[in-house]
Amino acid sequence: MSITSSRVNDTYGHVVGDMVLAAVAEAARCALRGSDVIGRLGGEEFGILLPHTRLDQAMGVLEKVRAAVAATLIETPAGTIGVTCSLGGSALSPGNCFDDMLRGADLAMYGAKQAGRNQALAWVDRAPSVAPTARRVFKAGTISFNAGHSTIDCTVRGLSRDTATIEVLSTSGIPDQFKLAIAADTLSRACRVTGKADNRIEVAFT
Repeated sequence: MSITSSRVNDTYGHVVGDMVLAAVAEAARCALRGSDVIGRLGGEEFGILLPHTRLDQAMGVLEKVRAAVAATLIETPAGTIGVTCSLGGSALSPGNCFDDMLRGADLAMYGAKQAGRNQALAWVDRAPSVAPTARRVFKAGTISFNAGHSTIDCTVRGLSRDTATIEVLSTSGIPDQFKLAIAADTLSRACRVTGKADNRIEVAFT
């Protein structure tokens, strides 16, 4: 979800812009269901997770959010301000990871902006033609080394019997061999780094 707060910041300043962001987040939260989660991704963009929801159902929820934001009048030191939002929806489909879903929602959101803003659009992706060797996952993990005295939080993006793909904030200081633990799977395996790119590490279990 993206709102037009950058224009508010340019016109009224960041204090008013922050007030608008807070009011929009509250309006969106009130329009969501109890099981849904909303969080700020950065800048004027928010992410909304709708668990156990088909894409067509999700778009109905996003339309309620859109209408709630558009109907919100925000009292600020600069006067009463109204904003709108553009939303993109995407489903977590078989063979795709969380990043794929987020990327699809992002593309749909920008499509909504280009189509005139103040609307919600859905992204429908093609199914992959070949199933990946490793399962695409989104799990919290922990890297440990120095006999367990040093630990780094990570996100496991891919997992197979022999390998894993891990994302970290920075690969700096991470040795070529360490132990990877995934609490959700009660997994703890020794690893050897086979590749690094940006903040992503490929490892083989040893």
